[in-house]
Amino acid sequence: MKTYFSFFLFFSFTSLSFGQETISDIPYTENNFEDLAFLKKEIGDKTIICLGEEWHRTETFSQVKNRIVKYLHSELGFKYILFESSIYSAAIAEQEMLKGEERLIETVQTIWRTESVLDLIHYIDHTKETDKAITQFGFDLQGAYTDRFSKELIDITSRHNPDLVDELTKTETLIQKEWIRIHRSFKNKKSIISSREIEVYQNLKKTIESSSEKYFYLMDKDYLLWLIENRIFLCNLLMDGHDKFYREQILSKNLEWMVNHIGKDEKIIIWAADIHITKNQAKTYKGAKKSMLELLPENIQSKVFSLSLIPVESLPKKLKKQVNKLPQRFLYYPISEDSFLKHKYSEFDAQIICKRTESIEHFMVE
Repeated sequence: MKTYFSFFLFFSFTSLSFGQETISDIPYTENNFEDLAFLKKEIGDKTIICLGEEWHRTETFSQVKNRIVKYLHSELGFKYILFESSIYSAAIAEQEMLKGEERLIETVQTIWRTESVLDLIHYIDHTKETDKAITQFGFDLQGAYTDRFSKELIDITSRHNPDLVDELTKTETLIQKEWIRIHRSFKNKKSIISSREIEVYQNLKKTIESSSEKYFYLMDKDYLLWLIENRIFLCNLLMDGHDKFYREQILSKNLEWMVNHIGKDEKIIIWAADIHITKNQAKTYKGAKKSMLELLPENIQSKVFSLSLIPVESLPKKLKKQVNKLPQRFLYYPISEDSFLKHKYSEFDAQIICKRTESIEHFMVE
């Protein structure tokens, strides 16, 4: 199914019909981005572009983000994309050069295993054959979606510290089972993970650190060590009963590490939920804790442009009524001091209002 987009640009507000610029209708499967050219001026010199969504399970958001990612890559030179998905799985996918549905299943959460994201994965696959290859990373510490990473970790250990293999195998099996059980549980969040499992990963880190090798298969040593560190983070997360703020802190640490590892001057796209890419959530909402972005060092925060996608249903009643009178399906506006939604969405740089959104239900890739 081809979905068509129409963007509507707001530069200021006195009424919803002031200062408009109409952007053409183009299918997300076509690589024509003339309608998105305004983003170059909007983004300016920012090198980290965050693409959020107010809630998951909405295929329309992914369809819009699909086109924006392609535009950022083909026209503005962004060549790294980081999904709010398993840091381990993305590493394996790049290392084993997975493609198509296999890469989709390995590297993104179930909520994004849809037709439009698969189309984006095919686009990423195609870039690997060019001099503008996109590299895909994950920055979530939560469990891998297959056992590929566990197998590789055990294989590496067997070559460098055979005595640790049995303990690591048991630990990997346990941590995966506990992750699935606690992630699916609404009541019993208490895990049997203990300091004993953490010690296994600490011993593995020491083994890798003492090795003279710089690469383990195609993975560099520093990256492997950070992935093992994330196993320790995951143990702590499980022991803490899946504490949401602890996860937010680790997402931020992972993003910071990735930015520094990739290169501070490289252009990076972040694909995540709105809640993680807010710029001043702690100040906007009483009692709220800092988001992933707010926890980043200032030198990285200053490079970020945060773009939120919301359904028209989220607007205040009066504004919703006005927006629904407009023919365009997608409305883009920057959030400046005089923006009409500054009071409600001040934690973002800009937003796209999406009308007539569709659920992922009929777009899932089986």
